[in-house]
Amino acid sequence: MQALVGKVLTSHGSINKLSDIGIGSTRDGLLSLDMAKLEKALATDAGAVEAIFNPRRDATHTEATDPGIAFALDAIRDKAIATDGVIDRVSKSLAAKTEALVEQLEKIEEREDAYAARLEKQFGGLDAKLAALKATQTYLEQQIEMWTNQNKN
Repeated sequence: MQALVGKVLTSHGSINKLSDIGIGSTRDGLLSLDMAKLEKALATDAGAVEAIFNPRRDATHTEATDPGIAFALDAIRDKAIATDGVIDRVSKSLAAKTEALVEQLEKIEEREDAYAARLEKQFGGLDAKLAALKATQTYLEQQIEMWTNQNKN
């Protein structure tokens, strides 16, 4: 949009760009309007301001010399949607990023599955050790009770 603001849209001498009628662009890329400059341009030459939006067409004023805003916007659109245009490049870039993210996700899922299997194996081993310790505990408790009962008699 910044380039459009300074682009020559008519063959008129002094008022031939959007910037000549007070249209500019902000740092964010948005369009802005200076009303005082627009009013001055309209007072100076309203026909030249109109020609920016609705250019005259005859043998001297063609789409090449006087594209007007409509043809300038069409050119921007055509360039954007063309093969290897901005939209095509962004689409290809996003597709490549999507593919890379899918691969990363697959690797993460593989690592997650391996980690879960390792934890399950460790849990199984700990569970078996705990069962063995409980059996030992039960045996020792029985032995202690037998010794205690023998000493009472």
